[in-house]
Amino acid sequence: MIKLKEILTQEIPEYFYHATYKELLPSIKKYGLDSGKSTSNWDDSKPYAVYLANDPYVAESYAEESEEVPDDWIDEIIILKIKSNNLDISKMHDDENVISDEPSDTFEYHGTIPWNVIEIYND
Repeated sequence: MIKLKEILTQEIPEYFYHATYKELLPSIKKYGLDSGKSTSNWDDSKPYAVYLANDPYVAESYAEESEEVPDDWIDEIIILKIKSNNLDISKMHDDENVISDEPSDTFEYHGTIPWNVIEIYND
């Protein structure tokens, strides 16, 4: 694991995870994970940040709690897996929505993550 204290207060895992909904997968395949091309599922989401977790179940838990998506989408959550060395780590930041003295399980990625570096996570 890599730790960049100048940018992050937490370690970079080997893989990041992002939970989304089956309905959004065609757009992600076309544009990648690009917060500039999508509608936010949270009121406090930044318009330029893609939110990632260091654990697939943490990512899924955020998707399950969204109040901004139709109820039937909650039953069709898809977890995406991204190898950290496929990302520009200089665009990685602590998740500013998490207020705690402990390191967070989530990150903000300030950039687009292209589909060709994304896998669908199968538990």
